[in-house]
Amino acid sequence: MESQSIYMSTRSRHRDSAKSLSSSVVPSNGQGRRKRRRGKRGGKKRKHRAGVRRGQLKSERLAKSHLRVMYWNCRSLEQRGIVAEKLAYSCDILCLQETKLGQRKTFKVYGYQEPIYKRFGHGQVILVADGIKYSSLDLQRWSSDNLHLVGVEIYNQPVRYIVNVYACNNSMLQEDWLVLDDIQEALPGKMLICGDFNA
Repeated sequence: MESQSIYMSTRSRHRDSAKSLSSSVVPSNGQGRRKRRRGKRGGKKRKHRAGVRRGQLKSERLAKSHLRVMYWNCRSLEQRGIVAEKLAYSCDILCLQETKLGQRKTFKVYGYQEPIYKRFGHGQVILVADGIKYSSLDLQRWSSDNLHLVGVEIYNQPVRYIVNVYACNNSMLQEDWLVLDDIQEALPGKMLICGDFNA
């Protein structure tokens, strides 16, 4: 309450000073003319967003009608877990590569559902925010030693499938890349393929 009263008194002082600046100026002939108060930039005052939208970021407003997906090669969540957590708070689905969590370590973020892990190789993780219905995709028949895949199927969203890809350095063959085309043909609906292609 103390900080609020200080804020109000500061506002009132600014209001009083603004009144004094916009008061009429009386010339020597006694005929005064009141100056018009103008907004910033010399034009009309800009309209402010009312209600809840007023304090929202543009990304937060777009999130209501768009799906925000981010992907990042974190090169070990043990070392960069804090950065990955910050990224998660600005998107709806986060796909990580080279998590290096091994067979037992986990990574959870508040506001996100149980992660989907791919523990083979360097490791991958997909995080899905609360409120988004999803199920894990079985991509085992397309995965290989050169191409590591983990995916989710999401419901009532602009995209139906999200596939997190990690392509191994210097070992990818032409047939490995063609697997991505096979996945798109086998799974009907809109698909987003993202990740580290090392291309």
